[in-house]
Amino acid sequence: MPHYKVKMIGDGKSIATGKCVFTKTEYKTSPFRTVDYKEWKRSGQPIQKTGLISLSSEDREFLISGTSPKFWESVKDDN
Repeated sequence: MPHYKVKMIGDGKSIATGKCVFTKTEYKTSPFRTVDYKEWKRSGQPIQKTGLISLSSEDREFLISGTSPKFWESVKDDN
């Protein structure tokens, strides 16, 4: 079950919003093409091999694992 919700925002685009699975802070992706998201979910391909490659690495990581940039910054700060 996804840790986020996908909301259509018009013009064939959507955003994903949800809470980071570690920090529990709200995160929202940049807009992406809804068709690219559906294709990624349907195909099982790595996200980098789909139209979602246009998203930032932070947005792609959130869709894959539910982790936000805030979490990764805290991990980096711990080292």
